[in-house]
Amino acid sequence: MCDRLTSLLIDCCLFKDPTQRYVDATALLSALKVCRSALVEPHGAVQAASRLSELLHATEVGEAVRPSNRPLTPIHATHVATIPLLKKYMRMAILIFFIAIVGTGVAFWLINNNRIATQKNENRLALTTAINAATQARQKKDWKAVLETVETLSALPANNDHPSIGIANNLVVEAKAELKKEEEEFNAIFKNAITKKLILSNDVPIELVCVPAGVFKMGADEKDGNANLNEKPSHTVQISHAFWMGRFPVTVQQFNLFINETKYVTDAEVAGSSFTLIDGKWDKSKGANWRNPGFVQLDNHPVVLVSHNDALAFAQWLSDKVKSKVRLPTEAEWEYAARSPNSYFYPWGNSWLANKTNHADQSLKNCRKDLSSYSFSNENDGSAFTSRVGCYENASWCGALDMAGNVSQMCEDWYGRFYYVNSERTDPKGPKEGDLPLNVTLNDEDDGKPLFVMKGSSWIDVPQNCLSSKRSGASAKSRRVDAGFRIVIECTNENEIRKMNDLIRESYMREEKLRLSAKLQAEQASHNLNSKNRNNLEPGIEDSAPK
Repeated sequence: MCDRLTSLLIDCCLFKDPTQRYVDATALLSALKVCRSALVEPHGAVQAASRLSELLHATEVGEAVRPSNRPLTPIHATHVATIPLLKKYMRMAILIFFIAIVGTGVAFWLINNNRIATQKNENRLALTTAINAATQARQKKDWKAVLETVETLSALPANNDHPSIGIANNLVVEAKAELKKEEEEFNAIFKNAITKKLILSNDVPIELVCVPAGVFKMGADEKDGNANLNEKPSHTVQISHAFWMGRFPVTVQQFNLFINETKYVTDAEVAGSSFTLIDGKWDKSKGANWRNPGFVQLDNHPVVLVSHNDALAFAQWLSDKVKSKVRLPTEAEWEYAARSPNSYFYPWGNSWLANKTNHADQSLKNCRKDLSSYSFSNENDGSAFTSRVGCYENASWCGALDMAGNVSQMCEDWYGRFYYVNSERTDPKGPKEGDLPLNVTLNDEDDGKPLFVMKGSSWIDVPQNCLSSKRSGASAKSRRVDAGFRIVIECTNENEIRKMNDLIRESYMREEKLRLSAKLQAEQASHNLNSKNRNNLEPGIEDSAPK
């Protein structure tokens, strides 16, 4: 057991010491003897502990415990001599490391402060330059440029302490007030100029809006996941002529006037039945026609359950009445009137807004019919089936309403599923003949005959199907409870065409011109900023700035 203890002590003290220092062997053996005596005499444990404590203490402070007449072995002497040198180098290394950290921190602080100061000076100079540009625009009464220039650059950081920030605020206030006044004046003129009414018998009007000539992107982009294959590819189309388009789809009241005057009998009335919703299912219903579509309709609702033949008959009656060519719109005309030269996704812009249109929502889902197999949005537009025309604020750029939702609408073109691949790029009028229905057994109204184009969405469509690029086909005799039509009258009076084009283009180009003006001024301000020596004084504010 003594040998075991001896081995452990040697291993621990001589070789496993954390400081890796060597201890004189004689001193260690002396301690071991004391340890052995502790095995025989109990009080020897105290001596052993005391001796080992002294030995370890001597080791920690770097001293060799040995008899004075016993020299250190060469290996022991080397390690003992190295300890002071190592301590010295360690102290030097720690000092250098500390100096490096402090120096790096100071350097970063100086660089960051310089960067912040430089950026602040650039921002202040940019704002001052912008105010000068805005003041020049103010003299020209270009209020849109004033507003865009000042509001954009005054939002830069570190400008709140700029001495000219008050002038910038005054410019913004004045520009907003002038723009509002300008817009009100223009709208008063524009509203009266681009619309006209056809007064039918019994003072029943048909309101029209003017659509000027222009260019737009027709169809859907290849990457648009919400669009169908028949809406692709997107392609540039030119509409070379101005035309008048019905502001709303033809209403029940207007169609009733046509029926009363001509005694015309619709395709649905001839057949004695039409497909409509019965207990939530599309099924043929005896007696279903434009007078009785299966749900309540008022005079100002769009007429439904009318066919392409019926719409053409209405257009011919109206042509004779007003002494002008009345027809259905071409597919390109319809989409152009809905999308504008900016080619918006929806008539009101590129973002879906549920309150802008009558679509398949919770109102439809919660109606009394079993529609559990259909899809619905989580919104509520307040209308289950058709709604009165123009009841939603969804006017397109030319003032046409209900170009999305309520009812889809007929066009005069034949329908080709892949027509867009090789379609004309100027005033396209569709293929020479239409595609045949894919499934003639689904609805015998299609009777296997070629299809005409249907554009837009209806009260049965979910939001992703309400894009202005949506298109489908229907036969000449097909009638649907979610489909109607609107009319087009060609402009033949050259003076009228010129006036309408000028007014519409002025309305459309207004913002484009002002946006371009602001862009040019911003570029000029940037050029002036880069060309100035930043060490020079900031440019002064012109005296013409409002006080």
